[in-house]
Amino acid sequence: MREEIIKQIILAVIECIEEEGIQQVTVRKIADKAKVNPAAINYYFGSKENLIEETLKATLDEAFINNLRVYEILWEKDPLKALKSYLSDTIEGMFMYRGLMKAHFYDAFIHGKYDPEFVRRFSDFLNRFFALISEKLPGSTLPEKKIVLVQVLSAVFYPGLFPKLFEDFLGKDFTKKNTRDKYISILVNNIADLINIDVHKEDK
Repeated sequence: MREEIIKQIILAVIECIEEEGIQQVTVRKIADKAKVNPAAINYYFGSKENLIEETLKATLDEAFINNLRVYEILWEKDPLKALKSYLSDTIEGMFMYRGLMKAHFYDAFIHGKYDPEFVRRFSDFLNRFFALISEKLPGSTLPEKKIVLVQVLSAVFYPGLFPKLFEDFLGKDFTKKNTRDKYISILVNNIADLINIDVHKEDK
């Protein structure tokens, strides 16, 4: 029962963030969405701030670390398909949960502050991802390979966070799924050329 209520409250926070943004979230709005007494927020989480922090931690793990585990075995069998699927899922998640994505980066964007826990969890994700694909990445040293990984992820994060920024230049609308699908396909094919993966393998 306790775990169900906690899950219900966290889902309510996500809904509130998606609807109005993190700055507009209140205990009353969360309680109304979760269909619980406002006192339950303090009972289970201590404060609204703690609740939002726990929500962001959980969703960060789900978006990056947990999602990455899905492709660990596939990477060994078909690295191109694993990479394409993972990058596609990542950018789709960024568009599906725009408010949540902005909330994760809010302090960094607005105040230039980087929450230590957020940095730690994101670094954990980067290290896990790097462990999966480091052997395939171009570069003669680990630092060189890590730079390539950051470049690949940046190519997804930038249009994911700022979709309208490239619209005039490319003549493409990143808010449309077919544009994102085409973009990821071209990106993965370019990466495949660098890491000597057969770009036609996934069609065999």
